[in-house]
This record gives sequence, C-alpha cells and structure tokens, in this order.
Amino acid sequence: MHSYIEEESEKKLEIFIDAISRIKPDIIAMQEVNQRTVKKPAAIDTNIVFKQYGIELKADNYGLRIALALSEKGLNYKLIWVGIKRGFNIFDEGLCFLCRVPVTSADAFLISQTDSITNWKKRMVLGIEAGGEWFYNVHMGRWDDKEEPFYNQWTSLNKKINSNTPIWIMGDFNSPADYKNEGYDLVLSSGFYDTYTLAKSKDKGYTISGRIDGWSDKKASFENKRIDYIFTNTKREIETSYTIFNGEREEIISDHFGILLTYERN
Repeated sequence: MHSYIEEESEKKLEIFIDAISRIKPDIIAMQEVNQRTVKKPAAIDTNIVFKQYGIELKADNYGLRIALALSEKGLNYKLIWVGIKRGFNIFDEGLCFLCRVPVTSADAFLISQTDSITNWKKRMVLGIEAGGEWFYNVHMGRWDDKEEPFYNQWTSLNKKINSNTPIWIMGDFNSPADYKNEGYDLVLSSGFYDTYTLAKSKDKGYTISGRIDGWSDKKASFENKRIDYIFTNTKREIETSYTIFNGEREEIISDHFGILLTYERN
C-alpha cells in the first residue's frame, strides 16, 4: 500500500475506498499498512476490529480508516492487524486483512531472525481462518538478502502452517517469477500452485512496472515483473486473475499493483 509514504496519500486512500466499495471483495490482504507513531491509540469498535497483534492500532491507521469508511457506506468489513516495525522513525508498519466473510480465528507469527521493531527487516505473517480455510498475508525479504534471506523466512513459515488444511498465501514475495531457482520456484516446489497460472481468464499479471523500493540496486531493467502472488496448496478452479490499481483497472495508488482473484468456493 505504501500508505502515508505515498505522495497524495489522502487522494489515493479515497481511490482505494471507492474501488473497494464497488468491487466488494470478500477478503483483502494489504501490506505496508502504516500509522503515525505519535497518534493516540485507536478507540476499538469490536464491530470493526476482529483482532490486533504487535504494535497497537493508532487512530490514523490506514487499514482502520478504510474499514471505517466502508462501514459508513454500509459494507461491514472486519479488520485484523499486526503491527510489525518502525519506519523512518515516524511510522508504524504492518499487515492487515479486511474481510466481509465470517472470520473464525486469527494468528500472527514471526518468520525473521530479528524481532526488533526498529529493524526494517523484521518479518511477520498474519493469518485468518474463514470458511474452513486459512489465508496468510506476507511481505517477504529478498532471496539474496545476506541477513534475512527469503529461504529462511519461507522455511519458518512452512513450519507454522498445517499442510492438511486448505491454504492461501498472498502478498509481496519480493521474488520475480522469471528469476529461476529462487523464491518463486521454491514456493512451487513446496507444494503450492500459482493461482495466476491456474486462472481461466487473466491479464499479463505484472504487479510492478519499474524501479521500486527495495530493488534500487538492480541496474538492469526491472519493469513488468510479477513479484506479488496468491498461492494455494490445492489445485482449484480459478475463474479470473487480474491486476488492479495499475492505471488500466483503477488508478495507480502504490509502487505495487494489486491482484484481484475470483474463484468458486465449495
């Protein structure tokens, strides 16, 4: 999301809320959800907030503001939040889910070696159970990171999940699909399917279109790549997989585009 780090963040917040109110996804997974450290703790409405972990919700939390705005439009989304780390010394950053479907339980766990909120490489996973399936929201480190490599984080994640349960893992994997024998191939070799390749109808699937934060060291062209995914451990009938907030389907609101997936639930 980039949230408050984005230029014209308030305008982009309204673009997001407007699109969600029209599309009405059942489950939304968001990364880089920010709040200002100096703000007061949020007044918790249990009709809105299902669960929070880590750094507590502040009044200006980007995900909370979206949930409240959607509620004003008559859309009841539950918020599940994990606050993970500090950014630029002025923001708390975390992951969140917004869910229209009933959520029965939630979980959050560490997958990085560091557990310091002042270390930007700290990584956690946020999970929810809905309809007998588990959905996990991730923001992974890079494969070539010397301190917090993707391989170690993926291994930690796999130890925490129950492979006998229907699972979805979604978010920013920081692993280009065309980088062979790295993160993307590791996920597939771990028994997961890329829902983009399963989809009956899809677009080009690119989730970034140029240089982005965290990849500025790459001298070669970094345009038109897939590094954000929705994976599942069950081969399913995926109807559609389209990129959203890419300038064609809704306006661009971040350096990453979103993925909009549709499938028939059993």
